[in-house]
Amino acid sequence: MFRAFAIPPFRYLWINTITFSLVQGMALLTFLQLARELSESNTALGFFGFAVGIPVLIFGLPIGIIADRVDRRLLITASHIVACVAALGLALLHWTGDLNLALALILAGVSGLGVAIGQPIRQTIVPSIVPRKNLLNAIALNNVGMQSGQFIGPVFAGALVATLDFGWAFTIQAGLLIVGTFSLIPLRLPPLERTVSEREISVHKFFQDIRDGFFFVARSIDIRVLFFLLIVTTLVVNGPWQTLLPRISEDQLGASETFQGVLLSIFGAAMFIMSFVIASFGTIKNAGGWFALTLVIGGSIIVGIGFSHTTWLTIVLMILSGFNAAFFVNLNLTLIQINTPGIMMARVMSIYTIAMMGGAPFSALLAGLMADVVGSAGIWFSICGASMAMIAAIIIVTQPKLRAMSSAPRNENTATVE
Repeated sequence: MFRAFAIPPFRYLWINTITFSLVQGMALLTFLQLARELSESNTALGFFGFAVGIPVLIFGLPIGIIADRVDRRLLITASHIVACVAALGLALLHWTGDLNLALALILAGVSGLGVAIGQPIRQTIVPSIVPRKNLLNAIALNNVGMQSGQFIGPVFAGALVATLDFGWAFTIQAGLLIVGTFSLIPLRLPPLERTVSEREISVHKFFQDIRDGFFFVARSIDIRVLFFLLIVTTLVVNGPWQTLLPRISEDQLGASETFQGVLLSIFGAAMFIMSFVIASFGTIKNAGGWFALTLVIGGSIIVGIGFSHTTWLTIVLMILSGFNAAFFVNLNLTLIQINTPGIMMARVMSIYTIAMMGGAPFSALLAGLMADVVGSAGIWFSICGASMAMIAAIIIVTQPKLRAMSSAPRNENTATVE
């Protein structure tokens, strides 16, 4: 279960991942609670989701190209600095009484820029320091680090806001980012696979690299459908999940701010536990089929959460959703990385980050608007879940190659290309 920890660079990266994910988990709930303090509209929730997510869409690909030319440890450090500046700015403005919705949205965007810089780089580093036969184990353990922060963070943030104020919540986030930066000092990474001439900086080469990355994904039979399902999930589910869940728990369960953090933490804890279980697996036969099935199950659970007015039912559904989401995240990323050559990894992981997070701001904005249109956050939440389940069911029936994909590495370590 813990064999990837035998590799020192993976251990240092894992520690850094925990601290950054803890801050992300805290920031998610803090921003949503701040939105409700600054505005009563569901649309404001959507604007915060948009502000945090839009930097990934804008800067995700350029960061992947830069990662082929620049020390990736420096890029992760830069992501911490950017996120730290945003957190301290929010704290200072809150304490001076100058924080308004516009300034909060701008600094939420700066915080999102930190995620846009760091997220694809961390995903790129893992397959470069871990043998491919252990990739599923390393990805699962890396996700354990991410999820531990995501289920501890919301509870911590909810308690801080309830007992202290937003200023202290953001200040502590900045402090954690500074602590996480120290774990990067001993981190040593293998040299970049690209030649010096290929790492030259020019406008022509920059756009050529972007084109090559998209062409690889579009022409690779094995991962094309994986990216399609990831994009659909982002557009249909991720935005409503991040934006509307606190509103649903408040409107339908009468939950306090602290309990809203507990609900998000229950989901993260379930993902954490199941990722540990997945880390003990060797390989998974028909992993592609199991991955697609997680979307059918997950969409159905979301329908139940949207209609639930019972606290204990919602808790059970959040636990089941966390178990299911762990399979989705770990299998999807493993299948993509196992079929991507190292020379393309940074660009493909940038596209992966855009697919996973880049569409979320538009989805979040739409979720807030549609919740106001239909008159209920829960109803729109359920509509999104049902749509996801139907799309995934169609893919399972029509894509036999996806159903047959294994998590075992191929000898050539590349995807089949048309």
